Amino acid sequence: MVNTTSIALDDNIEDVLEYVNTNNLNWRQGFLQRYKTESSIIAKWNIKAYPTLLLFGDNNNFVYAGNSERALVKMDSIMSSVLK
Repeated sequence: MVNTTSIALDDNIEDVLEYVNTNNLNWRQGFLQRYKTESSIIAKWNIKAYPTLLLFGDNNNFVYAGNSERALVKMDSIMSSVLK
């Protein structure tokens, strides 16, 4: 099973909600206020670029992280092999 979660880092949750609704992003959404990330997942996962893609496997075990087109290709490859 694959689940998708998006986490927006922004100043205004209303802007995020408008974007989510306008673009029909019908998966789980989270919101973090910009500049209040010291104890958040941003710090925990050392996220330095956006978007950063995180892939977790069974039992929420961390599998892979990346933030480039190459990362997207790598994640696609990992997921394709798991979903066969």
